[in-house]
Amino acid sequence: MVCFKSVSAAVLLTLVVAALNGSVLSSTCKQPSPSPSHVVTFATTLRAGVPFNASVSLLKDPSGPVHLHFALKDHNGSKTHFSHEVTMEGLSSTIALTLPDRVPLGSYLMVVKAKGALTFHQSATVSVESGSSLLLIQTDKAIYRAGQNVSIRVIALQLPSLTPKEGQVTIEITDPQSNKVNRWVENATGYGVVSKQIAISEFPLLGSWTVKAMMGSDTEQKSFSVQEYLLPLFAVKINVTSYITVKDTSVGGRITAIYTYGKRVKGEVSITLRRKSGGPVPNRLTTMKVDGEVGFDLDMKEYLNTRYLSPTSEDDPLVVECNVTETLTGRVVSAREEIGMTKSAVQIRLAKGSPRTFKPGMDYNAQVHVARPDGSPLDGSTQSLSVIVSEDPSHFWSRQGSISAHTFAVPANGIVSLHIPTLPDKREGAIFLKMTYGDDVDSLVTVELNRFHSHSHSYLQIRRLDEGQSAPQPGSEIAYSCEGVPSEQTLHFQVVNERSGVVSMGTTTVRTFLVDVSDAMAPRSTLIVYYVTSAGELVVDVASFDVARDVLANKVSVTFDTEERLPGGKTSVRVKAAPHSYVGLLAVDQSVLLFKSGNDLSIEQVTAAVGAKSTLPIAEMTSARATLQAVGVAMLSDACIPHGLDAVFEDSRDAASPMVRAPLRTRKHFPENVLSTAQQWLIQQQNEDGSFKEPGKVIHSEMKGGMKSPASLTAYVVIGLLEGEHHPWENVTRAVDRAATFLESHVASVQDAYSLAITTYALHLAGRNSSADRAFVRLNAMAKVEGGTKHWPSGLTSHSVETTAYVLIVYSYRGMAKEAAGIVQWLISQRSALGGFRSTQDTVMALQALSCQGLSEAMRVRVQVRGDHLNERSWQVTKDNSSLAEPWEVEKHWPPGLVALNITAQGTGKAHVQVVVSYNSPAQTNSSRLVIRPVVLQETACAITVNACAMSTNGTTGMALVQVEIPTGFTANAVELKKVVDDKKHRDLQRTEVKDGKIVLYFDKLDSQENCVPVYMDREHIGGKLAQVYAHVVDYYSPEIRQSAPIRLDKLQNSFFKTCQDSDS
Repeated sequence: MVCFKSVSAAVLLTLVVAALNGSVLSSTCKQPSPSPSHVVTFATTLRAGVPFNASVSLLKDPSGPVHLHFALKDHNGSKTHFSHEVTMEGLSSTIALTLPDRVPLGSYLMVVKAKGALTFHQSATVSVESGSSLLLIQTDKAIYRAGQNVSIRVIALQLPSLTPKEGQVTIEITDPQSNKVNRWVENATGYGVVSKQIAISEFPLLGSWTVKAMMGSDTEQKSFSVQEYLLPLFAVKINVTSYITVKDTSVGGRITAIYTYGKRVKGEVSITLRRKSGGPVPNRLTTMKVDGEVGFDLDMKEYLNTRYLSPTSEDDPLVVECNVTETLTGRVVSAREEIGMTKSAVQIRLAKGSPRTFKPGMDYNAQVHVARPDGSPLDGSTQSLSVIVSEDPSHFWSRQGSISAHTFAVPANGIVSLHIPTLPDKREGAIFLKMTYGDDVDSLVTVELNRFHSHSHSYLQIRRLDEGQSAPQPGSEIAYSCEGVPSEQTLHFQVVNERSGVVSMGTTTVRTFLVDVSDAMAPRSTLIVYYVTSAGELVVDVASFDVARDVLANKVSVTFDTEERLPGGKTSVRVKAAPHSYVGLLAVDQSVLLFKSGNDLSIEQVTAAVGAKSTLPIAEMTSARATLQAVGVAMLSDACIPHGLDAVFEDSRDAASPMVRAPLRTRKHFPENVLSTAQQWLIQQQNEDGSFKEPGKVIHSEMKGGMKSPASLTAYVVIGLLEGEHHPWENVTRAVDRAATFLESHVASVQDAYSLAITTYALHLAGRNSSADRAFVRLNAMAKVEGGTKHWPSGLTSHSVETTAYVLIVYSYRGMAKEAAGIVQWLISQRSALGGFRSTQDTVMALQALSCQGLSEAMRVRVQVRGDHLNERSWQVTKDNSSLAEPWEVEKHWPPGLVALNITAQGTGKAHVQVVVSYNSPAQTNSSRLVIRPVVLQETACAITVNACAMSTNGTTGMALVQVEIPTGFTANAVELKKVVDDKKHRDLQRTEVKDGKIVLYFDKLDSQENCVPVYMDREHIGGKLAQVYAHVVDYYSPEIRQSAPIRLDKLQNSFFKTCQDSDS
């Protein structure tokens, strides 16, 4: 209401558009320096607040000190975000740099100036990215139903150490239409953990919801689904070959169907075979019995006829689908697998990282992987790999343009090391490797090798001597050899890590050297080796390597005290980890994981987060410049660094062109589009006389008023338009004015307290003071005053609470807080022990009305509760938490001999304290006008069907609920329940849901004609001798109007079944 508006959090929307700038290297090869003087190296991806290293190598001895200045600037040079000055010591130096935390993400220029004995001024484009934190998101499930709670855990870790990171974490929840439904801003604990929970509403948007976590510039998000679904009781798997060839005549496999508790499923399976694209091969279908598992064999002769194998067949696999129907319940669970189609049973591919370029006059070294199409090794391989080096990419048997032919043995692991000596140095175009396995011509693979470019025809090639071995550990060494280096040249080498920058550097005159592996090189680093020719060209080669590091140093193990436990039994979980560890546990039904997974954390996820960032394919680069860009390294020098013909890395924009940045826009109230759309829709429903029509059913019948006056509905709309945040649009103002005029003309005819209360409040909000005053006088005359309290009777208790709440808001609006004391006292007396009232509607209105009373900025009340043998409990009430209930269940702490509670309050303002004592509570008597009649249609050990019949014996109700309790061991059949709603055969039934162990049916209304709806339940786990269950009918807006009746399950209440099959024996 007017004194109880929620203020939505602000969302900062920043759009940054950046382009890759080609000026990583700022020298030119058209006029190279005859005597290059320097090389400055640093990573092109930087992170605010994370230290990194740059290196400076002086290629000749200066005559004095050299002063260096590093600066991070906008592309137009208008603003400097970071600067650092240092004086060089010696011919080479590693310089530690750290950007400030406040540097915004985006593209910048790193400008390096030298003064003193050496002068230069050069720059390269760098990007400042997020990545100082690792945010991990975990939810308790990956899929939810309406009304369920979503538990969320966010873990913030410092990179790359993976230690807990403290700080502010923002968590946002968005629905499938990108509306923000919740937002929290919390400080992570000492372990970097924030835990939250959100309740999915009773009528949510179905689809994919998103959890987004933000810490500084780092963000992470995870999706979960909200659907109507039925959990599978058993899992179905298809075990089938992953590929077939044209030489195969059949496809065989096995299908398994096992309950989640390990028993075999009896039923029928239908198997369909088809092409993924849907044609042209006809579908095949076969059906057979299954008892836990069954094998199948499908004839493929017609399928694999060559007329069906087009050149794109390998991109259009076969699909095997099966549906297993459980015999006893008819429940169906499906599975699906793809079978690749290939002409050859052998696949040849150039291993990842092997060069796809050649350097003229030098040996070519690479690795080739020979395996089955699914990656498995060739069993008992006896044939060799044939390789023809050619200038002609045509068929293998064509010897035209052939340069050389080679044969290599294929080892057991299928990894073949190619060594092709001295590729030609006078070829301008590409050359081709044509490879086949033995005499299998269908295995032919052709690999194109492009020529590496050098202006001076100088080439450098480094090779790891232990190629093919596992990743080295910190503290070990890697041996490299260099080819193509003139004997008089000195080699410069650097190791660059994508996070830490330059971590090692040096020079050597030998052609075989060792690299000492350190922790700083993990998880991946790049070795850069270069020399400068007498013509001033920088000749470079790079080699990336992984470093094996134990990412998760804290070893954790989880064990159970038993592998199997009956429902209701207790299970002990033992967790072993380092002392003082934070332990987060997640327990979930296996059926949920069968249905959908992806909510949990995994070692692979953490490893990938701290692992190497994907870079451009080094193996495909054809120039020194492109190679350096590919590994994310900027190298500034007055030497010539060739760039070849790698157009993909060229940028036609001027190096100084500014980065395009959209202006910042802050939205303080969101989502404004939802509010404005709702306002415009409401205005479209207005009649000519200013009232509002009912385009649909009004499920809250009291909105119509006791006299069925249109005033209450019109008053509702006026309040909504005036309290909803909107722009001062003319049509909104005009609609409110017309509606207020209608209320003025009809207020005298309104006779019931509810309609008059809401109309009086609407007239006050609309500023129609004279009419509002007259209505207020009439409203006061309807009040009932007794025992110092004051309220407005309106039929049912819940309606009286809601009516009285509206009146209290009017009193607050008129500044009559003192006169409202009796109203407040009566409302408080109607509260339940949990702080709510009779229904959702009256609870919302009553709490809003009470929150308007006595609030001030100075409000600060301390409430204390004391008692003999009872620990003291206190609460601090301020304006910020005044509308929050703070319950305390004294029963849990009740000591023997306690006879009294002493409650005191100190401070400024009002605080309401309610004490509820309940004991030996008798069952409520019910003289309801509602009738419920459950009829059992099916009762077996595996399935129950109940026809839930309900009616009203005294007129038509508003919205009503029918609730059917689910017996222990059973679960609702959500698929069948959805069909009940979708077939539209049941009057006024709008939806169904499963909540708190009950199947709930929502009806727009009930009348004197009995309305029956079948509900379906299936066996979920072992059980029997069931306790009595009931069916209920409840008036939604007046839940005190209700009726219950037992569900007669005579067979199941007197028997015990271990499995569904027991019922047949």
